[in-house]
Amino acid sequence: MKNEISKTQALPKENKTHSNVSIEYYPIPDYKGYSFVDALVKINVIFSYEFREKIAIANNIKDYIGSSEQNLHLLGLLMSGKLIKPKN
Repeated sequence: MKNEISKTQALPKENKTHSNVSIEYYPIPDYKGYSFVDALVKINVIFSYEFREKIAIANNIKDYIGSSEQNLHLLGLLMSGKLIKPKN
C-alpha cells in the first residue's frame, strides 16, 4: 500500500546511545508550515525563547538569537526527526 512504510525504509529513532550518552529526539510533528514555534506547539513542547535557546545549544547552534535562519535550521532538524532534546 502507498501509505505503508517498507521494511527497508529508515525511521527516526527516539533514542540513540553513543559513547554511553543517550540522545533523545523530538517526534516529527504533523505540520506543513515554516514556523519553528508553531511546529513545537504541534508536539506540545515549550516554545519560549529561553527553551528554544536550550534546544539550539543541544543541537550545536551557538549564540542563538532566534533569527529566521536559526529557526528554519531547527525546523528542518525537527521535520527530519533529527532535533535533539535538551537534557534539562
